[in-house]
Amino acid sequence: MKTIFGYAVKWNSWSPAWNGWNERFAPHSLIFDTTTDVISTFDHHHDEPLARLSTGTLTLRSDDVGLHYEFPVIPELAASMDLASRIQNKIVYQSSFTFKILDEADDQWEFLPDGRAERTIKRASLVEVAAVVFPWYPDSESHVRGADGVLARGSARIQQPSNVQANLEAYARRAAEVQEQTKRYQVEAELKHLRANIDRYIAAGVDVEIPDYYWQSDEQRRRYYEQKHELALYR
Repeated sequence: MKTIFGYAVKWNSWSPAWNGWNERFAPHSLIFDTTTDVISTFDHHHDEPLARLSTGTLTLRSDDVGLHYEFPVIPELAASMDLASRIQNKIVYQSSFTFKILDEADDQWEFLPDGRAERTIKRASLVEVAAVVFPWYPDSESHVRGADGVLARGSARIQQPSNVQANLEAYARRAAEVQEQTKRYQVEAELKHLRANIDRYIAAGVDVEIPDYYWQSDEQRRRYYEQKHELALYR
């Protein structure tokens, strides 16, 4: 049976600089077990998991190099076969991962005189490993091992070092998008909570001054004041 394997991260390997800081993971800093579970995906598509630690289909190993992963290529799973083909054809040849910091003391930052910062993660919980198109760590790897033991190495990045810069630029764009989306979702969640509180006051007949953030449209505002017979005040 074919397997997909690689290094999601190599210990003490610095990430590229982004927004003035670099990041690295200390040796054996990523912890994992079947109680928290870990999945494998392609490009962080969590809706199409390819293997998982709790079922024994995903094998993880923390060795002297980094965090190594391996899982079988499942013929009945189109996404699994597709990823194996992409790696064999050197379309995909690197990896990534998702993690959670367990204790702030394990997330160490050093601020340098030139204004840069270096982040060293001493301990974190592993959530996911993934073969990806745009990795955070350029020296990560993904490969396919055939049933005959012959490796199909995704080594195109060695012949094409210019890919690294393209990867960084694409990752920066994606990171900015995710950051903006996260901010928007946080704001929307907070507004939803505040609006729900105001709804309770209105339903209870409490005369409250409605703040501007409550209104989701001018039509909603107009209907409210019409119902309160205060249209003249609204105008």
